[in-house]
Amino acid sequence: MEREDDSPFDLFAVIQGNRERLEKQFVSAAAGGSRWLIECRDLSDAFDSDGGVYFVECVDEAAVDAVVARCTADNPYDRLLGIFDLRRPLAEQGAGMSRAAWIAARSQMPAELGLSGVESFGVGHVTCDATGVAYTSPGGVAVRMEWAELQAVEIVITDAGPFAKDVFWVLHGDGYSLTVPQSADGSGALLARLQELPGFDNQTVIAAMSSVGSQRFLCWSRA
Repeated sequence: MEREDDSPFDLFAVIQGNRERLEKQFVSAAAGGSRWLIECRDLSDAFDSDGGVYFVECVDEAAVDAVVARCTADNPYDRLLGIFDLRRPLAEQGAGMSRAAWIAARSQMPAELGLSGVESFGVGHVTCDATGVAYTSPGGVAVRMEWAELQAVEIVITDAGPFAKDVFWVLHGDGYSLTVPQSADGSGALLARLQELPGFDNQTVIAAMSSVGSQRFLCWSRA
């Protein structure tokens, strides 16, 4: 790799300069509504004045997954240096979360809830009608359950890694389940519809939302 000019390569100056860039980018990304900030390096520009470092702003976890998938060991150019949570103080995050740590954290929740890979994360949207409920993941995968098939309703609280406390509705049917993040668009309408079920336990919902740690709460079951 060739230098941009004949000046000596000052590694310390590059590291210090990129930290200052990170701090500015962090503030800008948070103010712009992004959820995550990723620091990467283009190895083809590693001896440039910025060391080839660039930043990617991500609005959700699915966008981070796309960068993580691109920055593999087989990629001869791009390396992922750190993933930063824009909802936490930068000073608490050191060099950020590594690619391996992100993948490990992302794998915890699907194993617990019986979901499949990155499709189980993000926001997505849920819709209800007279005969059933459907959830469409951020990746466009849609799963539907008819009300007549519904056997039980659980709230699952997880407390894992960078995703802090996450809340999921788990609707159990005949031989399968439909899992809907509470953060999904339309989840308010889903709750309103579930509250129409005879014997639905609103006190359990309140207890679940104020709980600490990973727990499961049964809100309703078919008599």
